[in-house]
Amino acid sequence: MYFKKILTPPQPYLIKNLMEYINKKERLDYLVELLRKGRCTTLKEISLHFNISQRTAKRMIAVLRDSGYTITYSKFSKKYFLEEGQNLAP
Repeated sequence: MYFKKILTPPQPYLIKNLMEYINKKERLDYLVELLRKGRCTTLKEISLHFNISQRTAKRMIAVLRDSGYTITYSKFSKKYFLEEGQNLAP
């Protein structure tokens, strides 16, 4: 007797999680680009640009800091800055 191997289709939750990861990675990369160019540097601007809450914007910045980016906050201007010389991912 010959048995055919039954291929199971990918599970929908795996595809959804992968797409969420890709979207998150693209958003983080785009935020780095905006910080590098000096655009969208307050929490309010970041949250409006990405259509997210200000708390989520803080979490995104925390993820970038954990990834090795040196992002500083100026209390005077209330803006976030990417340190000079941080053009590529660490």
